[in-house]
Amino acid sequence: MKIRFIIFSIIIFWTGQLLAQYQKHTILMKVLDSNSIELTNNADIQTILQNIDGEIHRIFPYHKPPSEHTNQSGQKLIDLSLWLQLNYKNPWSESLVISKLKATSLFEFVEQRPLNTSFYIPNDSLLGHQWYLNNIKAYSAWDIEQGDTNVVVGITDTGIDRVGEDLKDGIKYNYQDPIDGIDNDNDGFIDNYCGWDVGSNDNNVQWGPIGHGTFVAGFVSAVPDNGKGIAGVGYHIKTLPVKIDDTEGKLVHDYEGIVYAADHGASVINCSWGGPVFTQFGKEVINYATFNRNALVVAACGNSNNSVWMYPASYENVLSVAATDSLDVRWAQSSYGAKVDLCAPGTFVYSTWINNAYLSSHGTSFSAPMVAAAAALVKSHFPWMNALQLGEQIRVSTDYIDSIAGNIPTIDLMGSGRLNILKALTDTSKPSIRFSNKQFAFSSKKHIDTVSIIGTFTNYLAPASSALTAVISSSSPYIQIIDSIVNLGALNTMGTTTNFQNPFKIKTLANIPYGYQANIKIKYSDGNYSDFEFIRIELNKDYQNIDTNKISLTLSSASRIGFNDDALNQGVGLIYKGGRSMMSMGGFLVGTSGNRVSDQIYSDQGYDHDFRIRSSITQDKSPKNGDQSFFCEFDDDDAGFGKQNIIVRQYSYAYNQAAKDKFVILEYHIINKGNNSISGLYAALYADFDIEKSSANKAGYDAMHQLAYTYQTAGGKLAGLMILEGKNANAYCIDNDGSNGSVGIYDGFYDFEKFQTMTQQRDSAGYGAGGDVSNMLSAGPYTIIPGDSILISFALLVGDHMSDLKQVAMEAYHTYYNTASSGDLQKNKKTLDLSIQPNPFISDTRISILNTKKQELTLSVYNSIGQLIKEWKLANLPSGKTQFSIIADDLQLQPGTYYVVIRSATEYVSRKIICIE
Repeated sequence: MKIRFIIFSIIIFWTGQLLAQYQKHTILMKVLDSNSIELTNNADIQTILQNIDGEIHRIFPYHKPPSEHTNQSGQKLIDLSLWLQLNYKNPWSESLVISKLKATSLFEFVEQRPLNTSFYIPNDSLLGHQWYLNNIKAYSAWDIEQGDTNVVVGITDTGIDRVGEDLKDGIKYNYQDPIDGIDNDNDGFIDNYCGWDVGSNDNNVQWGPIGHGTFVAGFVSAVPDNGKGIAGVGYHIKTLPVKIDDTEGKLVHDYEGIVYAADHGASVINCSWGGPVFTQFGKEVINYATFNRNALVVAACGNSNNSVWMYPASYENVLSVAATDSLDVRWAQSSYGAKVDLCAPGTFVYSTWINNAYLSSHGTSFSAPMVAAAAALVKSHFPWMNALQLGEQIRVSTDYIDSIAGNIPTIDLMGSGRLNILKALTDTSKPSIRFSNKQFAFSSKKHIDTVSIIGTFTNYLAPASSALTAVISSSSPYIQIIDSIVNLGALNTMGTTTNFQNPFKIKTLANIPYGYQANIKIKYSDGNYSDFEFIRIELNKDYQNIDTNKISLTLSSASRIGFNDDALNQGVGLIYKGGRSMMSMGGFLVGTSGNRVSDQIYSDQGYDHDFRIRSSITQDKSPKNGDQSFFCEFDDDDAGFGKQNIIVRQYSYAYNQAAKDKFVILEYHIINKGNNSISGLYAALYADFDIEKSSANKAGYDAMHQLAYTYQTAGGKLAGLMILEGKNANAYCIDNDGSNGSVGIYDGFYDFEKFQTMTQQRDSAGYGAGGDVSNMLSAGPYTIIPGDSILISFALLVGDHMSDLKQVAMEAYHTYYNTASSGDLQKNKKTLDLSIQPNPFISDTRISILNTKKQELTLSVYNSIGQLIKEWKLANLPSGKTQFSIIADDLQLQPGTYYVVIRSATEYVSRKIICIE
């Protein structure tokens, strides 16, 4: 029966090609704005209409533009009043008419009206709205494969309308775990009968504040032939709902959702979400899904109209999808670039909405599930294919669209072409070669690098012949290709080879900008097979990662910590024990007034760029300090009229010993390179820590340890900044939204606000249930005469709980003051010590201060939670030993634990004391 059905379909397909697939002499147009609807007075339009004997009418004459641009969930509302239809009689081709209409620049879209006469047309009532099914050849594909109900697409998104009329029967239910309060299938999830909400860790996948997931799911599994709604691209393919957002709609457990889907049988996992941040956590999750669970991950490449890499789409082993319109031209807001694999329709695409509604929208979010559904159909047809083979079969069978005029600006940057499901199911003749395990070997001579590029070539699909070659090229003006061709030879399906003996070679040229990234194209050829991919090489890198201990931290050449670039794409942030990043942005600042602050952190214009690289960050191969050490040098010449005229030499180091593996030390040698003295200078570190759920963070300050920190309301790990060397420590804990009288940064972080936080004290932030907070920790004021310098040192540290963080702070302090300086300026020697006898004590005890030089000191007593009990200023205390007495009654000390701290301008010593009955 199936064979006869396919033969019948082929006959209809051939006949259908002779008949038209579009309504003859019928054109659809969307004007750019409502002012252009009435076209009777436009001379160009009237000339066209006269030539073709045409007539234009409004398709929805009674529709008015929506009163709002978006609905309450933030989705863009569609203005149907802008749509027009042209019918004409003269025998002009539709393509010619379209070109004439487009030349008027009056229309956003101009397209033929499809007839929807493909071979297998379901009876769904709104099918006519699904123009994209024609483009991707879904109707023809369904004649061949309608999907195995045991092949599942995981929808990691904001939940779905699981009771929706067109979605409820397209869900893959887990009949092994009915809803009875028991984990019947022993998978660790109670009653995960209908997917799982990893955002809230419960079994309620019903959409929350955002209906995005409902819209996405419709493209995959909206039930066909049920007389209502639409038909999902996957036809009989089932979806597994995995809700990844919290009650506020934030994607708090995005990558965990991928793992859940992979562990629960999804062959394909759709990710219509992403961001510009690369993490090792994300990379590991993708590789787990791909290799451990044999699940193909499909992801949207983004809606930013640029080539910025978005994740998860830009991870290796992910099928990255861009968006096109009905004419196969890139959607204006679709991202593009070297990591895109293919395109699918993504503008005015129709799908399911909440409460049994249907609407159209735009975005690569909706292109991706079409590809995911197509991959599931291919998996049903070729069940032996592994995850990467599925992705490659989809990719190599697309329709080439780079020759279309509208796509010329992005040639090679929209992947292999537009999705064609029919070809993916029927054309298995092509190999697919991909390059992996890339290694770049640099050999330098007089600042010119020769780079050898080696790696592994894998053929995922049909066998390739001995004529198979790989050729590299690049449009970069900073590299020259030396050895471009590698003869790969015959490769069977899943066969591999390397070019270790014959590497590609390039030479870098002069004047490469700091942190420059060059794309290198690899073109594969073998008879009728032609394919390409891009690899990226970073030249003159201007950031490095400290990763020798439990902390991974990115350091830039120009003062930033956590990330190097504005897009937060270059760097790992702050990662502790291999988890997700605990930092959004951090960096070093100097300032002398509200209009003279130099930094690279948030600003009123996005980010400041006041520091200029003088020496790009480099690693010391034989560090004198620590197990990993880096140096860079920058000045503030790019700060314009606000510059301080300084040079900053930054030394950074970390240790991998067990007791020293939770902190990184940052030294800043600030040099006055000008002819005038700098007075009133403050230097600071800023950190926007985000620990787990950033909206539930709090910040605090421990004066005894000079430690500013951020922690979760629910408890657990903390991150902080500590001054190791610097006078008059000052901390400002910021409520980022400006609440409770705080400086706010959501509306821009202005220089006067930065200086305010560097010079004023605010000991806490994140009141009540917590909020989005950050920390500014500073020292000053300093005076620096011309040619002189000062030294300020910080520790960035992480702890598993508050007591642990304080212990890490003490270890950082003692490590710092028992280690020779890594810089070119000698660090101050330790000048203070402190002893207390008796300890524990009943009524009084004696404090002995050992001071090796005459200096001003401060003696303080704190309780066990860091609150100041008493403080004494000891002006010009002479060198030698000085004794003081502490009397419990005078200080009203109750039995318990306290801390005594002696502090100079450059160091401090603390000791624990215990008062007993």
